[in-house]
Amino acid sequence: MAKGPLVTDKVEVIITSVYRKHTKWKALAVRNEVSCILRKENPELSPKWPSLSTVQKVLAKVRKPKDSPQDKPWSTATLDRPDSYPISSEALPVVFKVWKFQIEKGNALTIRQAKWTARLSKVVSEDTKSPLGYLGLLSYWAGLYARTELMFDLIDRPFDSTELDRSLMGLPVDITTDFKSFFWLLAEQQEYRETREYIDGSKKEIIIKDGVEQIREVVKKKRKGGKSK
Repeated sequence: MAKGPLVTDKVEVIITSVYRKHTKWKALAVRNEVSCILRKENPELSPKWPSLSTVQKVLAKVRKPKDSPQDKPWSTATLDRPDSYPISSEALPVVFKVWKFQIEKGNALTIRQAKWTARLSKVVSEDTKSPLGYLGLLSYWAGLYARTELMFDLIDRPFDSTELDRSLMGLPVDITTDFKSFFWLLAEQQEYRETREYIDGSKKEIIIKDGVEQIREVVKKKRKGGKSK
């Protein structure tokens, strides 16, 4: 079978451009539009070119979620980057203490976590009676805000911290009005294993997935589904 023309950089740019203008279009609609554009330039091209699989491969690269700069490791050097978050000199000592606290536990501190550590450093009481202690409690809340914010980023929605803020203030939380209000609870869920015992006496070990990873999987499946139609 004769192969069609090579998929040049120009063709990939056209595919990408069409998708950027019509982000809700499925791959087939993008392919049809691209085919029309290319055939206007060269009427001799087959109406079946580019193929649907070709367009899907290009869209897979375009749609692939990119890691946010905010989720890279934090250090004072990152403060000079335009995509970082400015931290005041007053909050910097606390960020260093939390960073050291995390390192001693074998964890990293991301730019996003450092940002929320600074923002909440005066909100979380240093005189807390929590068994976690001040640094532990501040790390907990900063991590929860960071993970919840990341979830909103993954679904391309503006971050809504209302329920988190209410919880931090010790106020009742409403988790019945919108699915996004559950995110802060899901953000709290880290991956863990548990053994469940059933009525027949059988046991099965199950893995409870990390909350953020669950959102990543949902987004990935949704994008993948969109490409195949």
